[in-house]
Amino acid sequence: MCSELQIARYRSKISGPLLDRIDMHIEVSRPLSSDGLTSGMTTDQMKTMVLHAADRRLKRQDGRANHADLEGASLRKAIVMTKEAESMLQLAFDSLGISLRAHDRILKLARTIADLDGHERVDSPHIAEAIGYRSLDRKLQAL
Repeated sequence: MCSELQIARYRSKISGPLLDRIDMHIEVSRPLSSDGLTSGMTTDQMKTMVLHAADRRLKRQDGRANHADLEGASLRKAIVMTKEAESMLQLAFDSLGISLRAHDRILKLARTIADLDGHERVDSPHIAEAIGYRSLDRKLQAL
């Protein structure tokens, strides 16, 4: 977890508009030892999952555009959400004071997470995970 001093240092080095252009802000701690690592997904399993997600995206978007390339109406068309997901995103937008650019980044990231999960619609867990990856938006708003 970042201390308030560390967050203040980030804030002084990274402007809000620049921070908005970074899709994910996550803190990754260093493992204590290689013995403590658990075996998760293998590289081949992860590769297969990513390829299936890319295939779903290509079929949905008729072989055009990555999520990163979508904007405006094409972004809204590509991202079909449940009502719960829409409500959660609106609540985050209102309560966290995120910018419109950060809002769209969350949408794109949630769409990618849903693709990795094999879902056609973005649901509230996908939005929640995407918001979680934007931790500096929340932490920096408080300063």
